[in-house]
Amino acid sequence: MTSRTRADDLFPTSRPVPEAMIGRSKDVAELTLLLGNGLHQVLAGARKEGKSTVCRAATARLRESGTYVVEADLMYLPSLVALAGALVEEAISNRSAPKRAVHAATKTARSALSALSLVAVSRLKHDLGTDLEVVLEPALARRDPWSYFDKAMRMLQRICEVDDTHLVLFLDEFQELGAPRHSYGDPDEVMNLMRAVLQDSPRVTCLFTGSVHHMMRDLFGQSHRAFYKWGAWYSLSEIESEEWKAGLTARLEGSPISFHEPALDHLLELSEGHARTTMLVAQQAYLAALTDGAALVDAVLVDAAFEMAERVDAGEHELHLRELRGLGRHALDVAIRIAAGQPPYRAAGARSVQRAIEAVAGVGMIEQRGVHGRGGWVVTDPLLRRFLARLWVG
Repeated sequence: MTSRTRADDLFPTSRPVPEAMIGRSKDVAELTLLLGNGLHQVLAGARKEGKSTVCRAATARLRESGTYVVEADLMYLPSLVALAGALVEEAISNRSAPKRAVHAATKTARSALSALSLVAVSRLKHDLGTDLEVVLEPALARRDPWSYFDKAMRMLQRICEVDDTHLVLFLDEFQELGAPRHSYGDPDEVMNLMRAVLQDSPRVTCLFTGSVHHMMRDLFGQSHRAFYKWGAWYSLSEIESEEWKAGLTARLEGSPISFHEPALDHLLELSEGHARTTMLVAQQAYLAALTDGAALVDAVLVDAAFEMAERVDAGEHELHLRELRGLGRHALDVAIRIAAGQPPYRAAGARSVQRAIEAVAGVGMIEQRGVHGRGGWVVTDPLLRRFLARLWVG
């Protein structure tokens, strides 16, 4: 089996794949146009539905046109210092190859740097100016994290001015800045600083995305928040059934296995077109065909693949179960009721249930469907919904 026919290469499920995206080409083109024209964008949606893939496809096009891109995923950055450090490294990585030697300067003893690296560091410090050159000194981060973050933010505009370009700042899982655990410090203080700096950074355009919709609405839709009315809300289009069919079929070109068209309809019915679930079931259907020695994936193999997908995610579902138990007395019961299509407010008193719903929504497992947020709550991941629904005892 070659790398091109490996199941995870054909149907990747654990990483964004902007270079092999299915559908949403119009979203990529539109985001590229909006960001390229300096218009800030805010995008909120459930996890595993393809936000990062679309955004990275758009930023890849912007890079090709000469725009600098600074990307950071707040889900994996535990502190303000870590975020600031990521901004510095990402910003510098856009520059010409000799100047990228500054990466080594922040991590290597000065005596160990090559002459070329020393020259690159000195030139970059000169370019940034005396006030901002301190972002290249790791000691500042340890001594004064707040000042380090402030200067890292200001460096974005300065690098654009020096290199006569524009920059897109792409912060994924932005709601983590406002999370109750305050990993980055006081949320309002951090975001007040960010907005103040960004308002003075005309060459920096922002793309902020998040997977907890109600938290993003709070951060960008409440008048007391620093980012109130900052940028425009962008909504991803649905991936149409025909786009899924064409994309999944194309993945198997050159492979001895293909999809029977009715089986693709059945697959999409089971997965509900959910981006990650669809890819996982397709991946497992491919593996089922290999195991069965079949050249054609039919509806029977799709059914088997859906069960296989549930097994693949069983460990993750158990972790979600533990997480729900830790969210409060009624959180698990409410999540099970929502998954089973039962009225959640019969679980306990209205206030207790509302707190439980907010807690479960806060970790991105459920979202409210309907016009302008009206409508019922749903578990967004079909596989997780099915797992939880089985726990309903009536």
